[in-house]
Amino acid sequence: MRQENFSEDFVRQSLDMGLTAEDLVAGESDADKKKYTEQFVGFENAILKAQIAENASAAADMRIEGNDRKLDQARTERDISLIPDNFVGRQVSALGLGTISKVAALTNRPFNPELADEMIRSNQTFQEGVRQKDIEQLGRKGARGVGWVRGAADSVITAAGLAGAGPYGIIAGFSLFEGNDALTTATDKGLEGSDRLLYAGRAAVIEGAVASIFQKLGWGGFESMFGGGKQIIRAGFKQVMKDIGKSLGREAPEELITEGLHSANRKISDIDPNALEPKALWDTAIDTIMQTFLAVGGTGTYQGWKGQKT
Repeated sequence: MRQENFSEDFVRQSLDMGLTAEDLVAGESDADKKKYTEQFVGFENAILKAQIAENASAAADMRIEGNDRKLDQARTERDISLIPDNFVGRQVSALGLGTISKVAALTNRPFNPELADEMIRSNQTFQEGVRQKDIEQLGRKGARGVGWVRGAADSVITAAGLAGAGPYGIIAGFSLFEGNDALTTATDKGLEGSDRLLYAGRAAVIEGAVASIFQKLGWGGFESMFGGGKQIIRAGFKQVMKDIGKSLGREAPEELITEGLHSANRKISDIDPNALEPKALWDTAIDTIMQTFLAVGGTGTYQGWKGQKT
């Protein structure tokens, strides 16, 4: 025989070429035939056992993944089943769940990240279900318009809840909510380790930095309407409209820059490879402008009306 003893690599290569122990020991003495056959069979059995174990592990992983998908589907169906058919009830439920889930998820993040992720996912599923039901009842254009109102109302509710912290406190709150949501999105998109943290960190910084710069320059819009300080909206219809226009002139550029940077962040991290495509940017710009107009306009109108009453 050309070698003293068989090695596992030699046996593996022989099996890959379709050779058997009989092929390899042909022409050897009876003693060598026995020795080499035993070595070959021993390595062959070990290789086969390893392959069986690997296949069994892969099969088990596939079953686990299948069960996880079934569980996710069941949770999705459960969340969607809770969506009211009544239009008003559906919008109120979406706003209520959105507010509660964002606060609860942020509160739980340091102690139970998995629970925080589940809260955010459940809310995302519910919000998407609301959008689908709106489309069924109102068509795509109508549902998009309702989505603008719902998005604006969500911003107003969040800012009002943080109003006691002042403009910079409101900005910090929005930044934390954005970063917390981004952590779940990154996880669901398969980002891990530093890539996941960098994406979420950038999302939080983008949300907070742009608004802080505008605030520092004296161009604060939406946050300043809630955050105290000098009166932004004054009484009188003409004055109210003028003040709302000024606030919109400050807030709209801020929001467009912020959302543009968020789109770049999603592109860079491969969260959304098409985030910087012209159509995607145009849709983002339209949604941003309309929600900003509704949030600032609605808040300013209410504050002006309230000012006339006092």
